[in-house]
Amino acid sequence: HAAEEARWVGHILHATPILHEHATKPLVVAMLQRAKVIHVATHGSAVSGFLAFAGQDTVAKDIVTTTKGGKRGDNKSVLLFPHEVERLTVGAGLVVLSSCDSGRGTVRADGVQGMCRAFLVAG
Repeated sequence: HAAEEARWVGHILHATPILHEHATKPLVVAMLQRAKVIHVATHGSAVSGFLAFAGQDTVAKDIVTTTKGGKRGDNKSVLLFPHEVERLTVGAGLVVLSSCDSGRGTVRADGVQGMCRAFLVAG
């Protein structure tokens, strides 16, 4: 349903969504730093805090393992973690995270540490 959602949002905003195998982590990271409006519809995990991009089918087993708190395989090329987002400069006026658990994170003394906070830190 993520592709359908992305097409619908793209239609409303008169923008071309990045879909399926084209939504690679390097391209998405580059676009995050240039976009004025960001809408991400993909797989995510509260346990590990990632968003998954193109190539995710090849690491689906690792994603399930990671989500359950197990050892993570070499999936840095498709998974975007909060600490990576925090290092970016994001100038978008609106960021929508439409993925499982994207609003969750680890509760610490200074608040919830997760993907939402990472985008706030990034700009």
